[in-house]
Amino acid sequence: ERLGRFYVELRGAGLVEALPPPAFDTDGVPVRAAARLLADYVLRASEGLMREAGNVISVLTLVALLVEQKRIDEAVSQLQQGLELNPSNSAFAMLLARILVDRQSLADAVSVLQKHAPSAGTSADYHAFLAALYQRLSRHDEAIREYKIALQLSPRAGVWWVGLGISQEAAGHRQEALEAFRQARAAGNLASDVLTYVDQRLKSLQ
Repeated sequence: ERLGRFYVELRGAGLVEALPPPAFDTDGVPVRAAARLLADYVLRASEGLMREAGNVISVLTLVALLVEQKRIDEAVSQLQQGLELNPSNSAFAMLLARILVDRQSLADAVSVLQKHAPSAGTSADYHAFLAALYQRLSRHDEAIREYKIALQLSPRAGVWWVGLGISQEAAGHRQEALEAFRQARAAGNLASDVLTYVDQRLKSLQ
């Protein structure tokens, strides 16, 4: 059931292609067939057959299993190999960056996202993720640039307006920060604690 939800979420986000055909007949008992299907894919991955460019779901599935088993070095290796074969795969780049962030390797995560940014295209999430990392590294001019790109693609994302406001204020752009926080409030989709923070910044900047 968890893997089923995993597939649905990935496909819904437009990150993966359809599953490749299994190497055996899946007729019969559904649970047994599903178990054999997963085992088949993992086996083929371990043999390197799933590292072919474009076989996105296979790599992501294997990485998810490795992370769950806390085999993080192997998960990183799989994603790095996937990016070597398919440098335009922004899903691999984002997942690798998230793992690096969890390891507190923020600079490395930024390097990964920078390298593959041209392939992100119209992915607002990609640019917002990179912006948030720039912000954590106090690279506010770069954070502002990436937040603006993300907000051009998704202007109703209130939390990204908050991020933009924070970096604008940190960079000394008081009026731009005030406008960003106003936009964040107007989006109408902020959590209550974030909204309280926004109101505090608006009061301070006005």
